[in-house]
Amino acid sequence: MKGVIKMENEEVKFNNVPSIVMIIVSFLVGGIVGIILAILSLTSGSNVATLVAEGKLEEAKAKLKTAKKLLIASYIWDGAVAVLLVLFVVLALVANA
Repeated sequence: MKGVIKMENEEVKFNNVPSIVMIIVSFLVGGIVGIILAILSLTSGSNVATLVAEGKLEEAKAKLKTAKKLLIASYIWDGAVAVLLVLFVVLALVANA
């Protein structure tokens, strides 16, 4: 496969599907911060295959690690916003009852 090298049971490859899903989820839930984090994850990870093909494995691993951290930050942000929205709705319903 182009852009994928296995070394010591470790594969250097970026999967862009979770980042794209988080962009969509962020439009629905998380707002601009979640969108920015997901887009940064996507752009950071998009260069991994090119770097692997060029033989720059350490730089590719660093980009992959950064992309994963940004994606996790997007998960956390969107999750926190979703919990706050649910809490707000529940409290609003309780207050109006």
